[in-house]
Amino acid sequence: MITDREYAMACESGAVDVRDLQFRVAVCIPKPCTIRQALPSLIGTQLVNYQEQFCRFKNDKPWSPGVYVAIIVFSLFGFLAILSTSYDIWNTVIKKRDPKSLNTVYQSFSVYTNSRRLITYKPVRGALECVDGIRALTMSWILFGHTYNSLPPVINIVDLFLTAFSSRSFWLTSADVSVDTFFMLSGLLVVYTFVGKVSGMKLIKNLHLFYLNRYLRMFPVLAATILLQVGVLHYVYDGAQWHRVALQTDYCRSSWWLTLLYVQNFFPPWCIGTSWYLAMDMQLHLISPLILFWVLSGKKTRAWSGLIVGLLVILTASSTYIYMNNFVGSLVRPG
Repeated sequence: MITDREYAMACESGAVDVRDLQFRVAVCIPKPCTIRQALPSLIGTQLVNYQEQFCRFKNDKPWSPGVYVAIIVFSLFGFLAILSTSYDIWNTVIKKRDPKSLNTVYQSFSVYTNSRRLITYKPVRGALECVDGIRALTMSWILFGHTYNSLPPVINIVDLFLTAFSSRSFWLTSADVSVDTFFMLSGLLVVYTFVGKVSGMKLIKNLHLFYLNRYLRMFPVLAATILLQVGVLHYVYDGAQWHRVALQTDYCRSSWWLTLLYVQNFFPPWCIGTSWYLAMDMQLHLISPLILFWVLSGKKTRAWSGLIVGLLVILTASSTYIYMNNFVGSLVRPG
């Protein structure tokens, strides 16, 4: 909590405007009741400004098509996991056979083997180990930023304003900048993967495989996440903030295909809000051969010229776009 002196200073500085502060409460009403029946003394007065949101989806009983698809797909995954895990344990644990002698296809859905791979680190020759450290620090920064910037319903709004405008919270309010690290790593790994292995002309001839490999690497996890949102998650969570889950489910049921095409950042509202990054990463991957061709040409002059020109074009275009739309670089907007 804040003191009276801190609150007075915040009001004087303009960081907090009492007129902008609101007290909100959410109430879940049983289905047989109406709002007027549940809150007869408040509805119709000036004390309460109520808004009814997402009682339930109209067509969820019977289930929507997305729910049936989710049940079928995840049941199939569960069945394959049971078969694959049984095969794996029978041969490796009970029969004591060498895991290398087993069929890798039969092991692909094994919970036993895949869990061990997740917690086992094996150094790979030629790998950029420093990237793992950068990735871990960046993910931690993003998690902290999302946690403290998501405005949970129990937060003290006045305290939020004071914290956001203080110097000690700078590393939280600027956490969105850390996403740029992933764009840098993505470009770095693309260049590192291909330099010295293929030529510029070979890349052009196999451009369809270059794009297809990238799409298939991200498609399964993204499609499964969308399917969870469409047919499962709105049944898992309930309560006063259920409308947040309902909005995401509603968006995904209408625009799931835009997300799978990686163009959802041009057509808000987004299905799976955080997937905007995947869309931009894919779009940058599509245009990366324009620079990668010169890098792989084997001539340092062409490579550096291509990189410098590309960087100048991107900086000029992005700066112009930000200026024309009056964008800001932080979640905190004083004044």
